[in-house]
Amino acid sequence: MSDFRTLSHLIDQCTYHFVCKLKYRFRIAEGLVKEILTKDVHVLMEWKSYELIDLSFQIGHTHLIVSAPPKLSVSQLMGILKEINALKIFRSYPLLDKKPH
Repeated sequence: MSDFRTLSHLIDQCTYHFVCKLKYRFRIAEGLVKEILTKDVHVLMEWKSYELIDLSFQIGHTHLIVSAPPKLSVSQLMGILKEINALKIFRSYPLLDKKPH
Protein backbone atom coordinates (compact mmCIF):
# COMPACT_ATOMS: atom_id res chain seq x y z
CA MET A 1 0.00 0.00 0.00
CA SER A 2 2.97 2.39 0.16
CA ASP A 3 2.59 3.31 -3.56
CA PHE A 4 -0.89 4.67 -2.94
CA ARG A 5 -1.68 8.19 -1.79
CA THR A 6 -4.53 8.45 0.72
CA LEU A 7 -6.79 11.35 1.52
CA SER A 8 -9.87 11.48 3.71
CA HIS A 9 -12.19 10.44 0.88
CA LEU A 10 -10.04 8.56 -1.65
CA ILE A 11 -7.05 6.35 -2.33
CA ASP A 12 -5.20 6.97 -5.59
CA GLN A 13 -2.18 6.06 -7.61
CA CYS A 14 -1.92 8.29 -10.69
CA THR A 15 1.42 7.66 -12.33
CA TYR A 16 2.03 8.87 -15.89
CA HIS A 17 4.78 8.05 -18.38
CA PHE A 18 5.39 10.83 -20.90
CA VAL A 19 7.62 10.75 -23.96
CA CYS A 20 8.23 14.26 -25.30
CA LYS A 21 9.98 14.74 -28.61
CA LEU A 22 11.94 17.91 -29.19
CA LYS A 23 10.78 20.37 -31.83
CA TYR A 24 11.84 19.29 -35.32
CA ARG A 25 13.60 16.36 -33.58
CA PHE A 26 16.66 18.52 -32.96
CA ARG A 27 19.36 16.48 -31.28
CA ILE A 28 20.10 18.97 -28.52
CA ALA A 29 19.16 17.17 -25.30
CA GLU A 30 22.74 17.05 -24.12
CA GLY A 31 25.19 19.32 -22.37
CA LEU A 32 23.93 22.70 -21.20
CA VAL A 33 20.39 22.24 -22.59
CA LYS A 34 20.06 18.96 -20.69
CA GLU A 35 21.18 20.66 -17.47
CA ILE A 36 18.69 23.52 -17.96
CA LEU A 37 15.80 21.12 -18.65
CA THR A 38 16.67 18.87 -15.71
CA LYS A 39 16.83 21.77 -13.29
CA ASP A 40 13.61 23.34 -14.57
CA VAL A 41 11.65 20.09 -14.46
CA HIS A 42 12.73 19.48 -10.86
CA VAL A 43 11.78 23.04 -9.86
CA LEU A 44 8.38 22.77 -11.57
CA MET A 45 7.62 19.43 -9.95
CA GLU A 46 8.50 20.78 -6.52
CA TRP A 47 6.54 24.00 -7.11
CA LYS A 48 3.39 22.12 -8.17
CA SER A 49 4.00 19.39 -5.52
CA TYR A 50 4.08 16.51 -7.99
CA GLU A 51 6.41 13.60 -7.53
CA LEU A 52 9.03 13.12 -10.25
CA ILE A 53 9.79 9.41 -10.28
CA ASP A 54 12.16 9.30 -13.25
CA LEU A 55 13.59 11.68 -15.83
CA SER A 56 15.81 10.49 -18.65
CA PHE A 57 17.04 12.06 -21.86
CA GLN A 58 17.80 10.57 -25.22
CA ILE A 59 19.21 12.79 -27.94
CA GLY A 60 15.87 13.57 -29.64
CA HIS A 61 13.33 13.00 -26.85
CA THR A 62 12.73 12.93 -23.11
CA HIS A 63 11.07 10.37 -20.81
CA LEU A 64 9.25 11.53 -17.67
CA ILE A 65 7.50 9.39 -15.10
CA VAL A 66 5.36 11.58 -12.85
CA SER A 67 2.94 10.94 -10.02
CA ALA A 68 0.25 13.61 -9.76
CA PRO A 69 -3.04 14.01 -7.88
CA PRO A 70 -6.17 12.90 -9.76
CA LYS A 71 -7.73 16.38 -9.68
CA LEU A 72 -5.23 17.54 -12.30
CA SER A 73 -5.75 16.57 -15.93
CA VAL A 74 -2.89 15.08 -17.89
CA SER A 75 -3.14 17.82 -20.52
CA GLN A 76 -2.74 20.53 -17.86
CA LEU A 77 0.35 18.82 -16.47
CA MET A 78 1.99 18.51 -19.89
CA GLY A 79 0.94 22.02 -20.86
CA ILE A 80 2.69 23.45 -17.82
CA LEU A 81 5.85 21.41 -18.39
CA LYS A 82 6.18 21.99 -22.12
CA GLU A 83 5.18 25.65 -22.19
CA ILE A 84 7.55 26.88 -19.51
CA ASN A 85 10.51 24.81 -20.71
CA ALA A 86 10.00 25.66 -24.39
CA LEU A 87 9.83 29.38 -23.73
CA LYS A 88 13.03 29.29 -21.69
CA ILE A 89 14.95 27.23 -24.27
CA PHE A 90 13.79 29.37 -27.21
CA ARG A 91 14.78 32.57 -25.40
CA SER A 92 18.23 31.14 -24.68
CA TYR A 93 18.71 29.60 -28.15
CA PRO A 94 16.62 31.56 -30.72
CA LEU A 95 17.96 29.55 -33.69
CA LEU A 96 16.14 26.45 -32.40
CA ASP A 97 12.79 28.01 -33.21
CA LYS A 98 13.50 27.90 -36.95
CA LYS A 99 12.89 24.79 -39.04
CA PRO A 100 16.05 23.34 -40.62
CA HIS A 101 16.22 23.09 -44.41
